Amino acid sequence: MVGRWARIAGMGCALAMGAAAGAQANDQPRDTSAANQCPLGRTYRATAVTPDHAREQGYGQDVQRLRGADIHIAAQPGLTQEWLQKSIERSVANGDCDFGTSHLTVNVLSAGNAFEVRLTTPDERAARQVLQRAQQLVR
Repeated sequence: MVGRWARIAGMGCALAMGAAAGAQANDQPRDTSAANQCPLGRTYRATAVTPDHAREQGYGQDVQRLRGADIHIAAQPGLTQEWLQKSIERSVANGDCDFGTSHLTVNVLSAGNAFEVRLTTPDERAARQVLQRAQQLVR
């Protein structure tokens, strides 16, 4: 009987300590910016960001419209274009990479000894938001 009460008391103590540790962890401010949650800012090093423009035919002339951002990612051993594509698509779908729009297309292209992640959206206002948030990823 004493052993049972000792185990119950020990479990209660462990729960209380765990709750205190959890409270301490929750007291810390949590940075939820795209730069700290997205693997493009953590796992895959972004070296540069450039605007992505598309040419559209206007009334008698070609017009360039902002469509998003091109993020240049440094190559890493074992990192492939396909893996990077799936990883970023999954992070965007999960909300880990928040670029300010749900209408985002992700294309990863090989760029010699690096990769280019092209993030595009059909809305020009949203494209400005994508570009601004992508620029936060470069350290």
